[in-house]
Amino acid sequence: MPWQARDDRCAATGDGRHSAPRAAPHPARGSRAALEGAWNRGNDVVIGDAAHAPAPQMASGAALAIEDGLVLAEELGLRRSVGAGFEAFVRRRGQRCRTLVETSVAIAGLEHVRRRREAYPLTDAGHRLTAEPA
Repeated sequence: MPWQARDDRCAATGDGRHSAPRAAPHPARGSRAALEGAWNRGNDVVIGDAAHAPAPQMASGAALAIEDGLVLAEELGLRRSVGAGFEAFVRRRGQRCRTLVETSVAIAGLEHVRRRREAYPLTDAGHRLTAEPA
C-alpha cells in the first residue's frame, strides 16, 4: 500500500505500524520535496530523495544522495552514538540540501511559465554550490 498521511510530520503504511518523516510540499510539483525537522526516527534515517528531492532541472539528486551517504558514514564514525551521528549529519547537510531544493523549485517554476532565461543564473548558482565540498 502506498504511503499515506498520518499527521503533519509523519507518513505511515496503511496498517499504521511503520512511520517515516514527511517532507514539506513542493510548490512547483504539488508533491513533497524537503523534510522539515529530523531526518531520522530512532535508528532509521532517510537520505537522498527521501529527505530532499530537487526538481529535475538541477540534475543534482543523485549527487546529493551520494554526498548524503558519504557524510552520514563520516559523521557516524566520529560520534559515540548513532543519535549523535544523525544529529551531526542533519546539521551538516540540512541547509545545503534545502538551498538546492529551493533553487531547483524556483528554476522549475520559471521554466513552467516559459521564463527560462531568468532561470540561467539560478542554475549556475546551484551548480556552483554543488561543486563546493560537502
